[in-house]
Amino acid sequence: MNDHKIASDISMIKYLLIGILLISAGTLGLIIFATLENRDHPAMAEASSQSSREYDKAKDLANSEDWAALLEHADTWISKKPNDAYANWCRAHALYKLERFADAITAFEQTRYLAPAWSDKIDSYMTICKERVGLR
Repeated sequence: MNDHKIASDISMIKYLLIGILLISAGTLGLIIFATLENRDHPAMAEASSQSSREYDKAKDLANSEDWAALLEHADTWISKKPNDAYANWCRAHALYKLERFADAITAFEQTRYLAPAWSDKIDSYMTICKERVGLR
């Protein structure tokens, strides 16, 4: 009887997980549809153009190794778009290059939160930052 109860519970969990997966897939589909539907909207084009300008400026500042200016640019960018992962990455990287390691740790953690796929790259910087501030 107990084995039957366990099998029944496992079956119920399986159906719940399938339901959650279907709802998640449907939600993702709606988000993608809404994004594609609005991609030609003037506001979307302006936002994309603005992001491109911000990115290009950040790339130029990093290439010229002007870390203080990159930090200032990233802070301004983040004030407009706080959830922009690349803006947060620029801030973290600038702080790292300026040897403000404690601040860089916080900035890298925020970047990891916004872009978990970048964790491998972030981890290598975090290791160095933590060593420099004596956390390892």
